[in-house]
Amino acid sequence: MFQSSCTYLKSDLTQYKSQLLSFIRRQEALKLKGDVEKLSELAETPDDFLLKKWVWTVCLLAGPGAFVVMPLLLCVLGIFIPAPVMDVFWFITKLGMALVLVMFSLAVFFTLRSSRE
Repeated sequence: MFQSSCTYLKSDLTQYKSQLLSFIRRQEALKLKGDVEKLSELAETPDDFLLKKWVWTVCLLAGPGAFVVMPLLLCVLGIFIPAPVMDVFWFITKLGMALVLVMFSLAVFFTLRSSRE
């Protein structure tokens, strides 16, 4: 029973990974706007490298926003907004911080896994 549930989970995660990679490839192709040479390089790019590149990009862009900008903004807004509403905003900000930490952990995992192979 445990074996079949692990197999189901693995196939489900593989499906999500393939959907995410197809989305990333579409976005990269849209950025290239018909440059044939770059499009051929994109087609030859391994999936793991592309996924790792995007995870690191998200971490580097979202990290300062989640850990610096949002807390500073909430501190300023705390002067004008009542405390119960600020509690909700802080909770949402902390969820965003946790999401960034999870993405950073994934980026480190993908980087270390690819360096071993």
